[in-house]
Amino acid sequence: NFFSLFISIFVLQFGAFQHCESLEYIVIPSTVTTLDAFAFGEANSNLKIFCTQAKKPSSWDSNWNQIAIGQGRFKTYWSSQWHYDSNGEPVIN
Repeated sequence: NFFSLFISIFVLQFGAFQHCESLEYIVIPSTVTTLDAFAFGEANSNLKIFCTQAKKPSSWDSNWNQIAIGQGRFKTYWSSQWHYDSNGEPVIN
């Protein structure tokens, strides 16, 4: 199960994908200018986040990819670390 934001989303607020336990990965496009803390809080702890940006934009909260308070961060891959395969699925380089 995955979610790819192909539409022009600009803001992902606190808890936007909270408790999405079946979510395996998500692709965040460069149109997302604001990403709040814990946007993916308590989702599947194996969630992989693929970002089309080269690095975290300064407008994103420093805790945007945190699993829960004190529980680490979701695996996050920036544009140079992944690509789409022939089926349109993100793959780690």
